[in-house]
Amino acid sequence: MTILGTALLYNLMLAEKQGNSERVDHYNSELAAWSVEVMEDAGAIRDWDLNRLWSIVTREGARVPAPARAFVESWLKIAVYDGASARVSDNPAARSLVGNRERSLKGAQSRLDNPQALNQWSGAAGTGQLTFRWGNAQQILIDIMSALEQGVRHA
Repeated sequence: MTILGTALLYNLMLAEKQGNSERVDHYNSELAAWSVEVMEDAGAIRDWDLNRLWSIVTREGARVPAPARAFVESWLKIAVYDGASARVSDNPAARSLVGNRERSLKGAQSRLDNPQALNQWSGAAGTGQLTFRWGNAQQILIDIMSALEQGVRHA
């Protein structure tokens, strides 16, 4: 949830670059709602032990490159630790962080710098919350419950 703010800010920046006021309004609204959630959870987020997190992630076999770790930690500092989530859309450090990450990952294909890439933007890059296949699991559970209910009725 905390990192979702980076995607929302990125999309806001793209909407501004396109001059699309409807999308700008949409992402400003989404960031405002995101900010409320982050501010409600800020105390718990500040208590996260990031060293332990990275240790667990590494132990489980995931490889998180140093630039990705630095990005996450910098975002948390800006948006949570410094309490800037309420105004992240106007925060130069947040915008710079997101823009630099885009440029480092995509180089010349960065939508922030490449008009052709910007024109291919669908309007929502990376804004979906991760569900970890919850929809599939939910359907399986519904099917099992339905079968159990039918079995109970026919028993």
